[in-house]
Amino acid sequence: ASIQFVDPRTWSSSTSVAHYSLRHAFLQQRPPRMLPCQSLTSDMNYIRRRTLTFVSPLSFDEYLLTSRQFSNVRYAAPPVGDLRFAAPQVPAVNRSVVQRGDVGRICAQGSSDWFTAELSVVPDLLSGNSASINVSEATKTLQDLRAQTSAQVAANSSALLANQDPRVSEDCLFLDVFAPKDAFDLAGKGYGSPVMVYIHGGGFASGSKADTDPTSLLDQAKVDGEDIVFVTINYRLGAFGWLSGPEFQASGGIANAGLHDQRLALEWVQKNIHLFGGDPNRVTIMGSSAGASSVLHQITAYGGKKSPAPFAQAILESPGFAPMPSAIQQQKTFDQYMSYLNVTSLTDARQLPSQALLAANSLSIALAPFGSFGYSIAVDGDFVPALPGQLLANGFYDKSIKNIMTGHALNEALGFTDPTTQNDTAFRKSVIGNFPSLAAYPDKVDYIVNTLYPPIFDGSQAQNYTTQLLRASAFNSEVSLTCSNYYLNKAFANSSYDYEFAVPPSLHVASSASIFTPTNVLRGNMTSNIDWKSPLDDAQIAYAMQSYVTRFVATGNPNKDGIAEFGIYGGDNSVIVVNTTGIVGARASVANERCDFWRKGLFY
Repeated sequence: ASIQFVDPRTWSSSTSVAHYSLRHAFLQQRPPRMLPCQSLTSDMNYIRRRTLTFVSPLSFDEYLLTSRQFSNVRYAAPPVGDLRFAAPQVPAVNRSVVQRGDVGRICAQGSSDWFTAELSVVPDLLSGNSASINVSEATKTLQDLRAQTSAQVAANSSALLANQDPRVSEDCLFLDVFAPKDAFDLAGKGYGSPVMVYIHGGGFASGSKADTDPTSLLDQAKVDGEDIVFVTINYRLGAFGWLSGPEFQASGGIANAGLHDQRLALEWVQKNIHLFGGDPNRVTIMGSSAGASSVLHQITAYGGKKSPAPFAQAILESPGFAPMPSAIQQQKTFDQYMSYLNVTSLTDARQLPSQALLAANSLSIALAPFGSFGYSIAVDGDFVPALPGQLLANGFYDKSIKNIMTGHALNEALGFTDPTTQNDTAFRKSVIGNFPSLAAYPDKVDYIVNTLYPPIFDGSQAQNYTTQLLRASAFNSEVSLTCSNYYLNKAFANSSYDYEFAVPPSLHVASSASIFTPTNVLRGNMTSNIDWKSPLDDAQIAYAMQSYVTRFVATGNPNKDGIAEFGIYGGDNSVIVVNTTGIVGARASVANERCDFWRKGLFY
């Protein structure tokens, strides 16, 4: 079976959410649209401008948005040579060269074979026919892909780079700034617009700052009465950004280099955003998927010891990461990458040509276990002193942060769950695969598979699962995705807002379909009297979600007149559920004993 992915600019029905979710979850390597740019050096006296006019396709034709875009602004020195695998450094000032912004750069990219194989079962996942998946065919597809990858590498170690995006470079630490004209023209005149810094997703293995077009969101901000200055950043991916472990760090490597990249970019924003009309005291960071889990770790950075944070608020959509607190696990990942490079030390790796490092990175991601992209955030005793759930529970996070907004879909992990998980034995194997230390504690495994996620398929258990695959999906979702929102909201209860996005099929990052809906979908007068508790179409849902985001960024409160009320999380775990049947208040589905159990981090 195959599926056609619809251009989101042609969306006209609720299926748009499914297509967008899959496009982001399965096709992040698509070539992004390159926009015209302005240019910027490290000093605004060395600026070469080109005005970029966005003609909004929004039906509110009076809101034509003239904006200034600054593309490919360097925020860090090239992380090459001795700076490979090291903390990012502030770039040297070179006033003899103007950054034209016309050369796009993205960081090392990779795609897992299991991810490609999963595409073969997407139609069944979308239709709700997970029980009809041909297990043997799915297994063979993945085996064939892995064999093909191995054969390619055996024949030529650089074979995986044959179709590499020409923009890929180790020298990739750049950002883009979108400054609406009115905000830009007020720069230096005593007023600054709110700022959103967006951290892209992609499983810490793929994606770039070019993946997200903020035009529609900026349009909505203007409709809502206040411009937003939008910043999107690159950060190192794969082995370049996420190696860790005792040997790696003892050899001069910096664990979680990608988090340090993000932090340096946020510090750049603090120092420079006023030049674009933004207010450094009104910065909201937002991320989706791996980007959202990055935001989570920016909130708990250094256990809160380096407060205040270089941002005031945060939005997290579907925060996803596979926890990696074990030094043994971190060392194993490092050793594997060294073996692909055919070297024995980080010093040797730093001497290799870039193509060798890129090829080994692609191979390590391609052969990653099902549901993993090979690399993730690691507990390092510094930036990440412990798992974020534990840090939040014990008050070790940055308390200068004012407000939080979180969200997740109902079937977050379905696209990342091995479709061959069709019986109790396979489910038990999946649990141990996530937590290898559990193999020595069969009684603990029994508790997980019989009490937390019992073989009861009447819809009464976690995420209302009715099949073995949905049972495994519920387990994966809570362990790696949705419980993180619960931990955050418990810590920020009286200054946080949480939504559950239930528009079918409600896959990973599904709400992005609404938050970044192209503005031509928003037709008619969306501010008319809408009954938000009755059936809603795509445009109405998108209008609500965009307004929630823009009002939160501008004021710290997502509410405004004419939109369904978005209540504070509070002590009663209140959320809103967004669906085609309406937007209603409810109790958080992730406020449960299972998330309390996983927060303890007993088996990592």
